[in-house]
Amino acid sequence: GSAGTPRVRIVSNLNDSGAGSFRWAVTDTTGGWVPTTVVFAVSGTIELATTTSFTATCSSAPARAWIVGSSATR
Repeated sequence: GSAGTPRVRIVSNLNDSGAGSFRWAVTDTTGGWVPTTVVFAVSGTIELATTTSFTATCSSAPARAWIVGSSATR
């Protein structure tokens, strides 16, 4: 998306990083920072190796989704 235009990122795997991961969805700033809606296409536990700062306002996981890490908040 262009600067200021919200974008959608789809979490399609439970990996800690890489395309389709939760970390990629909340940290990808390609094209600059814009509000991002994260949609979960998977359910399960995402274990973060390092802390990622984010604010979550809702969940779209098809079943329970957990994001865990040394200081992650569920």
